[in-house]
Amino acid sequence: MRASNLERQKWRSRCREDLSRYIQTQLGITVEPAQVRLLPRLDDPYRWRAVPEKQHLFSKNLSDHSIGAYKSLCDGIGKTFEAVRPDEWSTMRNGDDIEAVLGTSMLPTEADIGFTGKISSLCIEQQKRLDLENTVNCLQLEIAQTQAYLEESLKAAEGYVTVRHRHLDALHRVLPILEELRQDISDTSLQYQSLPTSC
Repeated sequence: MRASNLERQKWRSRCREDLSRYIQTQLGITVEPAQVRLLPRLDDPYRWRAVPEKQHLFSKNLSDHSIGAYKSLCDGIGKTFEAVRPDEWSTMRNGDDIEAVLGTSMLPTEADIGFTGKISSLCIEQQKRLDLENTVNCLQLEIAQTQAYLEESLKAAEGYVTVRHRHLDALHRVLPILEELRQDISDTSLQYQSLPTSC
């Protein structure tokens, strides 16, 4: 048998044992590791309830999973999923419509340590994160629009300054010419006045 298959078999066995112990601790029900199912039968005395991000782990048989899935299951016991009795599971299946069932949108208090409270908290936090992301996106769009407006205004101002400089340069070139013409006119006037008059 290949090393990868041995490793997968090892993790599958560990996962079955961990889940079996958890069912015993959580529900007081003895289920042999070999009989643990991610897709319980109708006559099995337990069901699985998971947060939305982990529901895919319970969509196929335990023997069909990969090593990564086994590790995720072992790490998530009592954290991201829990074992419940069939009557509890029928009330709320895998966290669907959690807030409607709970009838609340408030975060759980310290006293609310049940798994349902954890799921509710995760859903609320996820909604808050989505709202925050929407707010950030709106602010980024507003910043981008403001930046574009400022860039256009800056270009217009730079254009005005450029035109002003051209006009000043032209004026500085014209002023000496005008001064020279004024001086020529003045000299010509003096020369004309110095000419003898004939009566």
